Amino acid sequence: MKKIISLKVFLLLTITVFAQSGWINLSTFPGTPRAGACGFKIRDDIYIGLGTNIDTLSPGFLSYLNDFWKYSIGNDSWSQIDSLPTNIVYSDSRGLSAHNKGYVLGGRQDSLGTLGTSNKVWEYNPISGIWILKNTMPFTTGFNIAFELQNELYVNNPNYFNNAFFKFDTLNNIWVAINDTIGSNTLYEYKSCSVTTDDHNAYIYGGEDQTVSQCLWLDKIYSYNSNAQSWSFVSPQLNLFTCYSNGFLFLFDSTFYFGNGTDDPGGWWSLGNKFDNVYSYNKYTSIIDTLNNFPFGASSGFNYFTVNNCGYLFCGAGGMNGNRVVKFCADSITGINEINQYVNYIIYPNPIHDKFKLYCNNPISSIKVYSAAFVLVKTILLPNVTNPEVMMNEFSNGLYFIEVVSGTDRKAIFKKIIKL
Repeated sequence: MKKIISLKVFLLLTITVFAQSGWINLSTFPGTPRAGACGFKIRDDIYIGLGTNIDTLSPGFLSYLNDFWKYSIGNDSWSQIDSLPTNIVYSDSRGLSAHNKGYVLGGRQDSLGTLGTSNKVWEYNPISGIWILKNTMPFTTGFNIAFELQNELYVNNPNYFNNAFFKFDTLNNIWVAINDTIGSNTLYEYKSCSVTTDDHNAYIYGGEDQTVSQCLWLDKIYSYNSNAQSWSFVSPQLNLFTCYSNGFLFLFDSTFYFGNGTDDPGGWWSLGNKFDNVYSYNKYTSIIDTLNNFPFGASSGFNYFTVNNCGYLFCGAGGMNGNRVVKFCADSITGINEINQYVNYIIYPNPIHDKFKLYCNNPISSIKVYSAAFVLVKTILLPNVTNPEVMMNEFSNGLYFIEVVSGTDRKAIFKKIIKL
């Protein structure tokens, strides 16, 4: 009996520390600390450059940069590549990739001391190491909503009232206007939004209304499907912020993770409040969780990327984050084996092979198993036990969700497991 209790205590302590230390510092960005940088991902390499010198950051004084650097995820190392071949330097451009090439679109520009916005589209070939001026956008602006789906680039013009969203075919070098309406909202209004993608969908949260420089924004996660060529809402009104822009957004499996950002429509460089809040939202269960705060202080304006179910953040504004590179994985920030704020229990082992065991501080009355598509595949009714064993040998390998009902208020808690 003592061995069992010791094992439970050991697992509890180990998993608590693991969940709370889910953010990992990586090799710092070797260039000038900056915010408003631009980045794109080609295979497992991430390219970061441009932006504003954060050491000189103050209202009315912005020093723009045009250098670029490559970060290799495999060995956590940096190397410098050629800068943009132009006298014009940019901040708040949008970086995307398609067909294993990188693209820099638009941005705020400083052309020999004259500030403005850009419509340039630059292309980088990682094999030749050469930049070329690929095309121009149908508009000039920065802070755009931008994403890549199926090797095509999508970008909006927050200043334009018709044909606000465009798609760029990089192979044929042409722009095409796409549907820009979701419900009663026309998406010309929005900029500085947080964006993430999966195979056929782009997901967007936050931002500001460019036309009035106010925070008239959609407090919902919404998406664009490239197959249906249409927009739809993914979440209801979340009511987490009164205003939110320039934060990060990731999607791992069926759960969104988002946070940081600012409440000032002036942008990441403004004097408004910055956040260190981090939240998760499951698109199947509609459960919102408040996670551990971002451990490096309130900040905004990070470049961020998803690689192998982990999120990477580069160079943000606020605190000492101008050259910070940080990583978290979904299983470590929330913990696949995390401890819930309502009911403390552990799934062990996880990942699993043919079975798993639950260790719980309250009697469990039922367990339900759902597939990755959130289809119920198994229900187990229990006589209020605290450490039941669940067989999974009849199921194929993959991701599953576990619903556990426990406690006198019959609180339902969802967890995820991976069967190998």
